[in-house]
Amino acid sequence: MVKFQTERRRPRDAGFRVQDFGFLPNPEPRTLNPEPRTPNLEALQPPSVPPATHDPGHNPFATRYVRPGAVRYLFPPDCNAERLLERLRVNGWWGQIVGAHGSGKSSLLAALSPALASERRVILLALHDGQRRLDAGWRERNPLDANSLVVVDGYEQLSRWSKFRLKWFCRRRGAGLLVTAHANVGLPTLFETATDLPTAQRIVAGLLAPGDQTIGLDDVAQAWQARAGNLREALFDLYDLYEQRRGAGRNGGNA
Repeated sequence: MVKFQTERRRPRDAGFRVQDFGFLPNPEPRTLNPEPRTPNLEALQPPSVPPATHDPGHNPFATRYVRPGAVRYLFPPDCNAERLLERLRVNGWWGQIVGAHGSGKSSLLAALSPALASERRVILLALHDGQRRLDAGWRERNPLDANSLVVVDGYEQLSRWSKFRLKWFCRRRGAGLLVTAHANVGLPTLFETATDLPTAQRIVAGLLAPGDQTIGLDDVAQAWQARAGNLREALFDLYDLYEQRRGAGRNGGNA
């Protein structure tokens, strides 16, 4: 008898800032297996994407599979990491990534991290929900110089005074500053993130293992529309739906 293990996601209000999405996992080229009533969408994933592996019995929407860095960001056709890096250089290593909740800001940061680290000494500051100021000792632990790049994920949460001090300190040390925010915060715009239904379907297609028909294309559409395009929240809902259907299937099999 196969023993299934359930991985519960982190509570949404437990002081942990759930990361954003806007990425493509690493599966083999295939289409999402829909319910019979759902029309098939071909070529949901580009053929260059390598195969992914999933632990049997685990929910493919668990945080280990969908967190930024665990999957590959899906750039639009006219953009890539190299172009964004060049744009950041031109702006003196100052910039902002702007987008709505769940649109892929943190995932884009994860995709850019290797390129950034190859040229600068990166100091990543990921803020929790409601965090109005930076840790008092972060500057002592991370002395800045002209080769440093401070990256703040969730910059808009800081108070006006904290933002002013951070920018003043980076300028004084000659360091770069790259932030994510939900709206324009006055820095040069590096990229504006957004999601659409085809992107959401491609992501889910990559998360599901070959032959897994637990979630269909219509389920993705309903979750994405119910969450008004917030892909992060839509994936939360699909996690719950997957658990419900998997539990129903086990109970039915034992009947």
